[in-house]
Amino acid sequence: MAMVLMPCILSAAAALHGDSIVITALDAMLVQTADVCGGRIRIDGTRITVHRIATLYQQGQDAEEIARTYSHLSLGQVYTALAYYHANRIEIDAELAADDAQYEDRQSQTMLLSN
Repeated sequence: MAMVLMPCILSAAAALHGDSIVITALDAMLVQTADVCGGRIRIDGTRITVHRIATLYQQGQDAEEIARTYSHLSLGQVYTALAYYHANRIEIDAELAADDAQYEDRQSQTMLLSN
């Protein structure tokens, strides 16, 4: 079962659709499930993790570019992931650095084995 994250965001985003207002709670946009995407926090209904959004952001893409890259995501979903990243930046940056180090170690081992 997926766990909904971001209970600290109590506000909601509202959009006018005709005569009705649709409210989307920001705390319902991100989930974490142990057996999906390695248990990493992701945008609900997708396999796009906050880590992936953070990586694209670190590479210089803004929210609009990220939403164009993943056209199935709304701009609100991208901004929610970025908000979570900024609220947890130290932890996520450390996890991304550890991933990079692990990748580099594997690359080095592969090169050693092929020589």
